[in-house]
Amino acid sequence: MKSTVSLEGYKIKKILNNNVVLATQHNDEKILFSKGIGFTNNIGDIVPNGTKIEKVFSIEDKDNSTKFNKLVSTVDNEIIGISEEIIYMVGKELNEELDEKIHIALADHIAFTLNRLTKNDEIFNPFLVETETLYKKEFEIAKKATSLLEKRTKIEIPEGGDRLHCTSYTFS
Repeated sequence: MKSTVSLEGYKIKKILNNNVVLATQHNDEKILFSKGIGFTNNIGDIVPNGTKIEKVFSIEDKDNSTKFNKLVSTVDNEIIGISEEIIYMVGKELNEELDEKIHIALADHIAFTLNRLTKNDEIFNPFLVETETLYKKEFEIAKKATSLLEKRTKIEIPEGGDRLHCTSYTFS
């Protein structure tokens, strides 16, 4: 993942949620994170100069880009948007760039988990105690991510079950 400084010429391709859009710039796709960017713009709009973009993600590997685009076409936009917000939060809290594969893995995993929960499937994370012990900081961040996910989707993620597993890709 690389951040881009120039804001010129971002054209909105897809609105993922109020804070996250998929945009193109010079034929390169970018994921833009900015408070309200999806609320104040429409598909096809050019992001106005002066818009404060908090984070720009770009998927450089062509295979990863293809997988991400396939995911975007099959997973609900809101889930992709929430995943991107979680990725932004995790990177900021850990003060590091995360591997670009997380954009695919986390959204896919969250979509699968939420699908199972809506079907009342029982989900159990056998590594919960080990994760909490070995990755204290990441565990706390994952709790914040889970809280955001529950708030936005109105789906409860059971404590002690898959509550933190849905954000486990942040640990790698």
